[in-house]
Amino acid sequence: MLDLPQVVADAPALDEAQVTDRCQVIGGDMLASVPADADAYLIKRVLMDWGNNDATALLRNCAAAMAKEGKVIVVEMLMPAGNDPSQAKPFDILMLLNQSGRIRTEAEFRELFAAAGLRLTRIIPTASPNSILEGIRA
Repeated sequence: MLDLPQVVADAPALDEAQVTDRCQVIGGDMLASVPADADAYLIKRVLMDWGNNDATALLRNCAAAMAKEGKVIVVEMLMPAGNDPSQAKPFDILMLLNQSGRIRTEAEFRELFAAAGLRLTRIIPTASPNSILEGIRA
């Protein structure tokens, strides 16, 4: 788990779940770098908080750091095409109020991944409002 040093200074939820022997808690700045040589980088509901420049920087850091056959796995809502009701639409407004975040369309995710040197290979819908997006080096 990578998060800002002040966030990971005390990780009681991991202690309570008794998983600290199966994971490593690392303090750092994902926009500067990520730990090297991972087989997979899981980014869950993070990119929606950031504008394209920062989201691309994070994905680019993952692409540069991952193992040769590594993957980037992103769990996010997708903005659907058209004007039908969707849980993604009010979240999009919240993200705009937050900073420069947004709920992205599939096409926008493809562009984001490409700008980071990744190729979006799969999108897996889930029973939740989120989808799983899988990317590899381009």
